[in-house]
Amino acid sequence: MINDNYTGWIKLHRSILEWEWWDDRNARDLFIYCLLKANHEDVKWHGQIIERGTFITSRDELAKKTGLTIQQTRTALEKLISTSEITKQTTNKITIITICNYDKYQELQPIEQPTEQPDNQPTNTQQITNKQPTNNQQITTSKESKKVKNKESSYLSNRGEKPVPIGQPYRDPITGRIRFNTGR
Repeated sequence: MINDNYTGWIKLHRSILEWEWWDDRNARDLFIYCLLKANHEDVKWHGQIIERGTFITSRDELAKKTGLTIQQTRTALEKLISTSEITKQTTNKITIITICNYDKYQELQPIEQPTEQPDNQPTNTQQITNKQPTNNQQITTSKESKKVKNKESSYLSNRGEKPVPIGQPYRDPITGRIRFNTGR
């Protein structure tokens, strides 16, 4: 209802395999859906702050989105509430689900940039210098070589001083969102 922008990801630790509700498909599916649905930051809705780790829904919506019946949803909610996995506040129109210990499951961590270049990787200056042809080198302009060069390129960090290796996270300087360098 609030956050229809379903971009990003959640953390799901392998220890969930040892969680007491893992073998209960309905409770497990509902809890994972709640993790996916929860706001990752505070949002304002109808003059009310809906905090990080919470979301607005209804029992009907939960049933529809998880493929459970209303009774299965009600039972799974009761199980999750009984073990303090979630809490719920219900009005005549909406239900606010709060994931207890949300910050434990989805802790915010700053993106760590590499502090120094590994010995086998050239610095920015070396990359530029090595890519410039000398007088007796042939300049290649084929589409194939351009694709390889584009694949090797890496985005600069938000301040532009260090390259971000392919596959590593960086903060987009325009949107402020965390992105991964895919090499494209």
